Amino acid sequence: MGNITLTVDNSIHQRMKNHPEIKWTEIVRRAIMEYLAKIEEPEMMTIAEMRARMDSETLDLIDELAAKNTNLEESLILREKTHAMDVDRVKHLQRLERGED
Repeated sequence: MGNITLTVDNSIHQRMKNHPEIKWTEIVRRAIMEYLAKIEEPEMMTIAEMRARMDSETLDLIDELAAKNTNLEESLILREKTHAMDVDRVKHLQRLERGED
């Protein structure tokens, strides 16, 4: 098992010392595991959540196609386009979180 060193402000460290019953290593370990799961696994979301994340241009395109009562082939093409856009957006957000952009 690997080791890491964590640095916190003195005020936080003092507050942590006030709670010796808490296993801070386990809390940090779990937080790291949850964060890794969040950034490494594809996120499943509801349609409402997906629409909330889409830009207005994409939403307008979806609404326009829905209003035209498009056929299955057009719907699949739209799904592929919106999925690719969402994947790009998530990758961009991950790069921003890592400070790469």
